[in-house]
Amino acid sequence: MEKGTLSDPFCCVCGKSGSYPGGICPDCQSGDETVLPFEKRKEGKTLRKCKRCERVLFKKRWGPENEKTLQTKKRATVVCPDCYKESMGYYQAILKLPKETSKERTDLVSRAILATLTGEGKRNKRTAVTKVNIEKREFYFTHLSTVRAVVRKLESLAPIQVRQDAHLFGYDASAGKGKFKVSVFVRFLDEEK
Repeated sequence: MEKGTLSDPFCCVCGKSGSYPGGICPDCQSGDETVLPFEKRKEGKTLRKCKRCERVLFKKRWGPENEKTLQTKKRATVVCPDCYKESMGYYQAILKLPKETSKERTDLVSRAILATLTGEGKRNKRTAVTKVNIEKREFYFTHLSTVRAVVRKLESLAPIQVRQDAHLFGYDASAGKGKFKVSVFVRFLDEEK
């Protein structure tokens, strides 16, 4: 069997290769709590808590625990959609810099990404950078909105030129529209040769 084919067994929670009973490896099983890989279970009296980021599902939104959620006695351990995407290497957008970009400018981009992900008042601080390739100057993100926020931050720090390119990679039948992977190219104007 070729490596990476659809028939290769793996853990549904963390993606670790191997055949496991119920599709979940022993590391992801947490005692007497039920491990559910997705949020698509009925939200009733059971509090869903992500085992990776420790956010909880409350009123169809993922967020930190609060007084109302602490009162819930029945709990289940899950993996939230953002953590699941991060663990599977999913990305929706790539921020790319030219190969000639200086180390100082690459560090500036890294600081802008960090400031965007940890900024005050953000609804979703778990928006992940799933992969970074410093040699190619590429940063992979789970959400396009995060890349756009990083670009806005960079525009306030230095003169830049931005180009965006989208490629269709799938179709969402429930929404009736295509799914795209977007490449956002950023060039610093003061580094032009």
